[in-house]
Amino acid sequence: MQQKFIAYIADLTNVLDILFTLTASRNEENLNVRATKAAWKAYYGSTRRVHVHAQIMGRSLSIFGSSGVISEVETLVRQRYVIDKELTEKIGEVSAGDLEGEESWYP
Repeated sequence: MQQKFIAYIADLTNVLDILFTLTASRNEENLNVRATKAAWKAYYGSTRRVHVHAQIMGRSLSIFGSSGVISEVETLVRQRYVIDKELTEKIGEVSAGDLEGEESWYP
């Protein structure tokens, strides 16, 4: 259960990091569904996600005390784009025009 919790927190933090890169760091004024979907899609298909999950599943459950969980998440998140140059390129290819307009969560 702790491994799933750590994976959830690491995934959420990584997606929020990508979302920040797509919006705030580019001075975009809108945070919308399209931007959120772009962040999730970029992360979900990334080597970064695979690497993070492999590291989590490779850990012994005995290291996951209360402070161990926080330390583990910090370590996984701090790796950022060093792991996945392809993800960095994908994010860089998303233009402001790709994020304009609103759409529904579900097709």
